[in-house]
Amino acid sequence: MFHQAKSVLEKAKQSLETDKANLTAELEQASAARQEVERRRKQSEQQVQELTSRLAETETAKTDASNKAAKLQVIFGIYETVFNFSATEERQLRVHRPTVHFRVA
Repeated sequence: MFHQAKSVLEKAKQSLETDKANLTAELEQASAARQEVERRRKQSEQQVQELTSRLAETETAKTDASNKAAKLQVIFGIYETVFNFSATEERQLRVHRPTVHFRVA
């Protein structure tokens, strides 16, 4: 009976040691997975910050270009008023200028 109880205890001990090893391996895998998720989260946050910065730069460039375009429209409006003809009319005048050909002897 003593040997039988000892054998049962040995089997239980072996089973607990196996369970402990399995749980330790699972814990290590979960820890590694958590570290990978944390690394990816930080990488994603960095990418979001970079894209946000680029978006702000693009917005600024867009605003600057819009302001320059508005200034050019004002300048061209003044040009058309002062010279009393549009850019289209100016192109038409250029087209209708006579072409002079010189003959070289």
